Amino acid sequence: MSQSERQVRLQEEQIPQQAHIALTRARQQALAAGLSVLTVQHNQLVELAPDGSSHVRKQLANPIPVTRGQKIKRAS
Repeated sequence: MSQSERQVRLQEEQIPQQAHIALTRARQQALAAGLSVLTVQHNQLVELAPDGSSHVRKQLANPIPVTRGQKIKRAS
């Protein structure tokens, strides 16, 4: 494996952590700006308000378990 391939692999491995950090910051910034944010908790779409209160907006279907590399088709 070449040096550039190793470098790309290292950068790709950091993507999940960087995404988590970015989403956490965006959520904090939105709440600090007085905006509500939506999140999923226990198969429910929940609105979180800047004052710390929450409101369930919708009950969601159970998640579909998949394994890495598995291909699924959406029903039309």
